[in-house]
Amino acid sequence: MLPDGFYALETAIFTTPIGQISGIVRSPMGYHLVKTVAERPARGEVEVAHILIRKVKDNIPQITAKFRIDSVYTALKAGEDF
Repeated sequence: MLPDGFYALETAIFTTPIGQISGIVRSPMGYHLVKTVAERPARGEVEVAHILIRKVKDNIPQITAKFRIDSVYTALKAGEDF
């Protein structure tokens, strides 16, 4: 699934037959052509999480932001709760 505003592009992705090229599709990011080269079974729904440290908003140097993100990632890999 794509973000809101990309319905036309998402429709082209899911409806263009294998080996064919869609018509021109306009999205908020520009104009697109979609060529379907293969299909695979749907993977179903997934639950995801995101680690975000905004260095600009929080006025954090990039190296500090990376250290914080790496620390959280290491804790998660060790079994800590998210």
